[in-house]
Amino acid sequence: MHNIPVFRANIRHRLRVPFLALLALLFLGGCQAQLAPAYDQSIVQALGTTNTNGMALFDQVAQNPSNPQGYAAAQASYTALIALLEATKVQIDSRPMPSTPSGANLLGKAISDIQAMPAPSSGVVALLAQTISTMRSTHATRALSLIEVQAFKGQYVISMQQALIYEKALAR
Repeated sequence: MHNIPVFRANIRHRLRVPFLALLALLFLGGCQAQLAPAYDQSIVQALGTTNTNGMALFDQVAQNPSNPQGYAAAQASYTALIALLEATKVQIDSRPMPSTPSGANLLGKAISDIQAMPAPSSGVVALLAQTISTMRSTHATRALSLIEVQAFKGQYVISMQQALIYEKALAR
């Protein structure tokens, strides 16, 4: 009979650990904070349209890059592409960011700081607009070499991939 109280104490201890672990899991599971903005299909579509127009511009300029009249033929394409990029950036920047949960804990300040930052794709789209703008300025003053066109296109492709990957990842 002496073993019975020890056995009961041992059972309580064995049940207490899983119970506390389950309680902690339920508590922590309910403390989720969304840090990234919601997925927006229209932004992905705008990036896709912009990318198509960008590839068309690079193809147009690369067909005869040393042609002195090449800029005049591509000027409208430059303007349209830069306008699309800037409009897409405005769309990204105006997307609502998630709010910090009420009764935020110790991480509340850090979560608020993260949520206050612009989406990474916003800066990337700004870089895309700057790249095309630099290409346009260079092309307006002189003919571009094929290597220059390929370098601008390489920068454009890398940045566009970054923006599309981020925006598509939000769909998960």
